[in-house]
Amino acid sequence: MSSLRLLLPLLFCLLSACASAPASPDIEVSEAALEGDFSTFVIKPIRGQGHRQDLEERFNTALRLALTGKGYREQAQNADLRVIYLVGLEANTGVDVKQVNIGGATYSDVTFTPEQRARLALRILDNHDHDNLLFQALIDRQVRDPNASQEVINQAIAKLLASFPAKR
Repeated sequence: MSSLRLLLPLLFCLLSACASAPASPDIEVSEAALEGDFSTFVIKPIRGQGHRQDLEERFNTALRLALTGKGYREQAQNADLRVIYLVGLEANTGVDVKQVNIGGATYSDVTFTPEQRARLALRILDNHDHDNLLFQALIDRQVRDPNASQEVINQAIAKLLASFPAKR
């Protein structure tokens, strides 16, 4: 029974460490993206399970700004690049564990807090060769402010696309 009492605080500490560790985005840029001669793009959100259509306009604006800032031009028909993404935001319960010393003994103070998790899958494809994946970013992390301003979203997308090459 005493080992179970020791195991439970350890489990909460591990869960807390996993929840609080910043998850870096998983980003891949292909050689074809670095070598290709692309100049135009089209943005097409993927409206699959978990996608939040209410966030589309904000993400489209941020993507548009980031890509035009790299020298690309938006074009609805026959664009060189197809930008697809799925974005979600869901409410979860977080666990906050703090160590408390009382009378020489250490205890774990466990608090459950509401949190928002954001998920983003972003791909840039060669629009003329759909099997050619040029760029991919996958993010799954806790969001501090789910109502972030457009400027914050613009900066985040620009940072996410920093490794995607500018138009030559």
